[in-house]
Amino acid sequence: MNELRNNPANLPLVKQLNGVANLMQTLPFEVNLRTVQNDFYEILKTEYPKFRKSTDENSQEWVRQFETLRQKILVRVKDD
Repeated sequence: MNELRNNPANLPLVKQLNGVANLMQTLPFEVNLRTVQNDFYEILKTEYPKFRKSTDENSQEWVRQFETLRQKILVRVKDD
């Protein structure tokens, strides 16, 4: 997640994190996501609005992937 904070436009990394989140859900133990959730929330507040406003396909795919990741790592926002 640190790498994504440093380079938030990295769509392949967002996709990779989604894959990791999928694997995490299959583990036979609970994973502490506090740090990941905090980092994610920071990106949600600072970078997400910029991507959301953009109309290009890459930005829209980033938004879709980011929102999917949000659900997987259990980050809630007010409209949930």
